[in-house]
Amino acid sequence: MWLRRIAEHVREQNWTAIVIDFAIVVMGVFIGIQVSNWNQQQNNVARQNVLLFQLVEDLHADLGELEFVIWISTLRFNAAETIVNRASGWELPDTYPNDYGKLTQLALPQRTRPDSASDALYFSQRFTVFDMELRTYSILIAGGDLSFAKRPALANQLREHYNFAEQWIRTEKTRHQSTNTELLTAFNRHGININDKIDWLTLNKLVKEDLELQGLLKRTVWLAYNQIYFLKHISTQTEQLIKQIESTNQ
Repeated sequence: MWLRRIAEHVREQNWTAIVIDFAIVVMGVFIGIQVSNWNQQQNNVARQNVLLFQLVEDLHADLGELEFVIWISTLRFNAAETIVNRASGWELPDTYPNDYGKLTQLALPQRTRPDSASDALYFSQRFTVFDMELRTYSILIAGGDLSFAKRPALANQLREHYNFAEQWIRTEKTRHQSTNTELLTAFNRHGININDKIDWLTLNKLVKEDLELQGLLKRTVWLAYNQIYFLKHISTQTEQLIKQIESTNQ
């Protein structure tokens, strides 16, 4: 229809009408593009809001996982320290010298003793890693939805949080897991398995006479402390992120 009208105006050499027709066409195209862009922008915002809602669900799941792993790590800390303490009198100091020649205070977990030697044997070798939920964050990264034009600070916080947590998980799966494997092997050399029933007299004598086993238990205590410390930090970060997302998504 518009093309027919323009053709008629050309034949009639009605230049004013031609200019008006072209202006209407250009304006219509421009408005159409703007409406399309606006619709796309609204769709992107809606998609981001849905993903942020799912991300909050993932972060709440992480909090539950963190609570469980910290609980297991605390049991491992106390079990391993109790075993080596009964055998040699050693326990982890609450301070250590830092790079500046001063003592740094350690925020040690509450010390509790296992109910039995069998419990101590089991929990000293009970190790688990933080299994972080990455489903929604991976979708955000893969789809390029992590820009959050209206929330640039949130995007940076998410990157820092997930990068730090993933780096820690890699540490857990290398150094921490390998130490636990060594500890299991050291007990196995004495014919002892993680689920065996044992009394304190037998366990104390075994550890007292095996310096390598003492060293592995001491390392287990230190690594369990580190795991508790860093996972508590990640847990605090997770809680802060949830509050940040919920406040900006209202």
